[in-house]
Amino acid sequence: MLNDEQRIDFFNQYINEVLKAYLLDGVDVRGYTAWSLMDNFEWHSGYTERFGLHHVDFESPERTRTAKSSSSWYAENIIKNNGFSAATKLKITLCYVPLVVTLGMAAWI
Repeated sequence: MLNDEQRIDFFNQYINEVLKAYLLDGVDVRGYTAWSLMDNFEWHSGYTERFGLHHVDFESPERTRTAKSSSSWYAENIIKNNGFSAATKLKITLCYVPLVVTLGMAAWI
């Protein structure tokens, strides 16, 4: 299994923000999915960006696939619990930073 802790941190932080939007602001969240099951071609970066839950060896004719640690984390923390567990929901750190949004631009106040 390949270690991709930075992707786990991304998922954890991003989904935590989605959870806050749902619980605190009443946003109608219908679901969340990982960007890609496997590493793939990104139009801007080709094969250099790797967002998938599984690494793909593009040098191999068989395109060998290897699970990343984020795939296990995603399965245990998101899929198994249909989102974060109740215990995790209680540990949400509430942090609001006021923003002013004007014509698609955000500015800190």
